Amino acid sequence: MPSGSRHTPVGRVIAAIWIAVAAVNLVLSFAGSTAGSDALTMLGTNLCGLSVSLVLSSAIGRLMRHRTRPNWPALSAIAAFGGSTVWLADATLQFWATHTFGLPPVSAFLPVRYNLVYFLLIFALQTAATALLSANDELAHRERQLADATFSEQQARLAALQLQLNPHFLFNALNALATLAAEGRNGEVSDMVNRMSGFLRAALSSSPQETTTLADELDTTQAYLDIESIRFGDRLQVRFDCEPALSGAKVPGLILQPLVENAVKHAVVPSAAPVAIEVRAVAEADTLLLRVADYGSLRPPYAEPPGLGIGLENVSARLLALYGSKASFDARLGDGSFVASIRLPLRFEEAH
Repeated sequence: MPSGSRHTPVGRVIAAIWIAVAAVNLVLSFAGSTAGSDALTMLGTNLCGLSVSLVLSSAIGRLMRHRTRPNWPALSAIAAFGGSTVWLADATLQFWATHTFGLPPVSAFLPVRYNLVYFLLIFALQTAATALLSANDELAHRERQLADATFSEQQARLAALQLQLNPHFLFNALNALATLAAEGRNGEVSDMVNRMSGFLRAALSSSPQETTTLADELDTTQAYLDIESIRFGDRLQVRFDCEPALSGAKVPGLILQPLVENAVKHAVVPSAAPVAIEVRAVAEADTLLLRVADYGSLRPPYAEPPGLGIGLENVSARLLALYGSKASFDARLGDGSFVASIRLPLRFEEAH
């Protein structure tokens, strides 16, 4: 999430103000008995005002840098300086034009149009507008910086979670291989190594912040369960229940693997009888429900799990980092069963 560049259209605001001033002056200039006689001095005054305004806008920008609240006393001083400077320049131009070109004395409109209060009001308006734009720009810049920092923190957290997940799976898989080797099941060891290589290739190549389709996620989950089925044989029974219309739904990669791994570790391993693991995906309005349940295990019938463990804690942390409050994770122990449920926004892969 790259930051946008800091930019406030101060120059356009200043130009718009002085164009408006020039238009008012032009109307007033042709309203007197000597219509248009002071057009030259009017042009000079407006050019002077524009130049002074641009210089002062730079000073205001430096004053407002790293600030979101205007320093009104300093800004008032800047407005007073600008108004007084242009007023003096205008008076000088009027005096010069009158004596150099023999122009008639100033008309009745000039004391109203070119007095100190007039220019002070112009610069007060201009200074306030410039300061407020600069403050708004600084606030937007800080918000972008905060968003960048939050995004970077989220990326680092997700990467750390995946680095934690992969060794966790690898540790358990190597224990399974050691068990098979100790039992002399060499053919199954070879088969399991081949399946592990494919699964780990997919796991290590995925990015923690990227999503995949539900169909691909279920295939990866099936690959993991195929590995475990070599170890447990008929003791591990698997059922997948997914609505075909949800195959293109977007889900975080490897979000189901910790859930089925938890079921294998805590339900299949301690049980001598067959244990069924059910992986289910259903749509509920604009929410996708992913559910992993095991049945026939020897788990005690607690109302709540005594602890989630590293794998399930990672699932909860990833969901929080990716979706915030829009996603939730729940794990419950029942009578001979354990159900882990994920709810996240239902979104689909865009068609290419």
